Amino acid sequence: MKILSEKHGFTSDHSSTSYQFLAIDKPLGKDARADVAALSDRAIVKTRRAGFHFPGEWSDLPVEWRGLMVSYFDVMYRESYSWWTLAIAFNAAPEQILELKQYAFDGTDDLGTSVSQSSNRAIVTIECIVDGYCPRNLPDDGDALDRPTTDGLLNLLMRIRRQLIARDYRALYAIWEIYARDPGKAHPPVPPAHKNGQSTIELLRSILGRI
Repeated sequence: MKILSEKHGFTSDHSSTSYQFLAIDKPLGKDARADVAALSDRAIVKTRRAGFHFPGEWSDLPVEWRGLMVSYFDVMYRESYSWWTLAIAFNAAPEQILELKQYAFDGTDDLGTSVSQSSNRAIVTIECIVDGYCPRNLPDDGDALDRPTTDGLLNLLMRIRRQLIARDYRALYAIWEIYARDPGKAHPPVPPAHKNGQSTIELLRSILGRI
């Protein structure tokens, strides 16, 4: 069995749904932590992290997770029956949201990328299969994290978020290359090469599984 990332407070299995949320730009205050904790008696909520684990088929968050990304958190992953949702949120100008939407697509078995917005908040959602090890200590790519976590996948999402904010869309292009039904159609813009950050893209490619 491969370890995908370290999870604290619960153990994922194939008959459960688990979430990990991280606040990067702004820690959760007392009231915010109380609001998030009230969503489930299984919640583990800290100043910057929140985790949920719902065993069985019929339990899940009582609210749509995107609302939490609008109000509280900046990156998230969700695992359910070996299917994964990765999400990244940040404030973006209208023209950047249009740029992000160029990389949205619905690929094989609904795997792919979507972009939604709430006011000036962009939410990039990646439906995927995670089938590889994501180390807690990421390779050096010239862009050290200010506040790394004990969870390798959250650390990777933090790095990708930083790239997206800088309008570096290599990660989104890599996801399109892996999951697009017909790569010859509706080809998104090819992002320019950058010296820094390439190990982040290579790590992302290495952990994404295919059908």
